[in-house]
Amino acid sequence: MVGDSHAWKEKEWERYANELVSIDHGLRGGSYQRIPDRNGDCGLEGVADSGDGYQSYADQGTADADERIQKQKNKIYIDLKKLETYKDFWTAYFEDRKLTRWTLLVPKFEDKDVLKYAKKRAKETRKLNLPFIDDNFDVYVKSIEDFPAATLIVRDPRLPRGDGKPVSANKVIEFKMQEPHFVQMIDKKLKKAMPHATDTEREAYREKLLNWHLRSDNYQKGLERLYPPQWEDLQELISTTGESIESEGPLDSRMPGTRLNETRKEFAKTLEQEMPFIFQADRDIVSWGTIALWLGICPLDFPENGND
Repeated sequence: MVGDSHAWKEKEWERYANELVSIDHGLRGGSYQRIPDRNGDCGLEGVADSGDGYQSYADQGTADADERIQKQKNKIYIDLKKLETYKDFWTAYFEDRKLTRWTLLVPKFEDKDVLKYAKKRAKETRKLNLPFIDDNFDVYVKSIEDFPAATLIVRDPRLPRGDGKPVSANKVIEFKMQEPHFVQMIDKKLKKAMPHATDTEREAYREKLLNWHLRSDNYQKGLERLYPPQWEDLQELISTTGESIESEGPLDSRMPGTRLNETRKEFAKTLEQEMPFIFQADRDIVSWGTIALWLGICPLDFPENGND
């Protein structure tokens, strides 16, 4: 289990906290709905059918306990105000139901003064008479320690684990029949990246790349099914990194073979920094599979005179 000494990044804690409360309510026979925050959240990370609402918060770069206490108070103030700001959204969302509790989920809760402040803000929120706020609405502050059963089930931030197995030769053949243009693009680029190799050697390397691509695809499908938020983060990273690589292409003076190899290593390092939930072995699969993807659909290209 990850303890409160872990240096949580904001998104990492958000994912973990959402899992904690989802499993916690599931264990009690309820359900939890995560609220997407693509254009900013509206004061709640998610809402359970019990009327419990949750907001996660992991302070960053905090010097001491006093600063953390103040930051947690500020978070309570700002996000409870959002309930009023976005009252039209929440009124439509809750319909005839009510929000009974608002809980701030933090990695470290170490001072009762934060809880005292939370109760003060709860009273002030009740006075707003918002249509979706219950008459007995209250505010809580909780940490990992408040979810002992759920923490036995939730893994640490490295959530999914691939099986690590290569795909079968038949699957590779099937893919080549379905995606001939993808294969042709890889062949075209490998002629630049491996100018001194024989056709047989380039073909063998292309088969390895296709295998990586299909293994990565299998991993990502499993991620999408079991951990949608992490899958969304990974898709965004692959997409934005691919766009950056495509924009840098005309300005990149590295030889094609060098650029291919170094780009793979650079992306593996990015995965380690931005997607800490991915195991080392799976990072290799995803990084190589993404390189194959970028070779097959254009982002990773090489100047015509790259090896001339």
